[in-house]
Amino acid sequence: MSESRPDFKKKELALSASPYVYLPVDVPVYTVEVCHREEINGDLLQQALDRTVQRMPYLTDTLVAEETGKVWYAENPLPMQAAHTAELRRVGGRETNYHMLDLTWDENKTWFSMFHGFCDGQGISAFLETVLYYYYCMKDGKTYEPNGIRTDASPMDEGEFQEPLSHPYAIDPGFTMPEKKEQPAPYHLPEFSPTRDTSFRVYSLRVSSGEMMDFVRINGTSPSVMFSMLMGEAILRVHPEADAPVMANVPVSLRKMLGCEETFKN
Repeated sequence: MSESRPDFKKKELALSASPYVYLPVDVPVYTVEVCHREEINGDLLQQALDRTVQRMPYLTDTLVAEETGKVWYAENPLPMQAAHTAELRRVGGRETNYHMLDLTWDENKTWFSMFHGFCDGQGISAFLETVLYYYYCMKDGKTYEPNGIRTDASPMDEGEFQEPLSHPYAIDPGFTMPEKKEQPAPYHLPEFSPTRDTSFRVYSLRVSSGEMMDFVRINGTSPSVMFSMLMGEAILRVHPEADAPVMANVPVSLRKMLGCEETFKN
């Protein structure tokens, strides 16, 4: 790891990172945990990581903030190294060589972490899929069909690292904003009342992704909507005294509307 932060060469403004870099508090690291049937081979995992960033070099970029408040994507030539640890590392810091993505592993688990100002779920999914594709190709000694995964079998496209907010978009002159409608006040969990102790516990649940997706398809919906519905039902069962509707905030991707469906950026 590098002992001091180098002066990284700035590329373009990180406009889409704005919602996450100007917050009054640090944004927690977003992490995806993957459980494997067998113990991880660290050497093969590092090789898979190396091949991934060769295919998608933009994943090694970092962010540089100026005193003026501007934030830039910047080239980071330092190596991206997978670490054998069950502890999550602080992305963007010295121990990750100032990279905004990180990969750690222990026993039969891998953890893919990101800073949300650098990319979003689609971005880290592309990172995860390619690393695991190369890992299992080398581990099993065969070349699997990529099936849409970004590999060296498909050349890198500029759309993969397009900045969604870097160019203006045409707006219909006749467009008018819909009239704002007042929403009923949502139900607030007693655990999050400002008059109570602000500390709380987090319980992690694991479900079979295959069974979950089958359940989602059968009901003709999407994972986020289904999880929101299940969570809402759970809240009402625990708190039958709820006197207001349970509401969920569900993020959506505007990539298709903005014409940047392939970008890894927010």
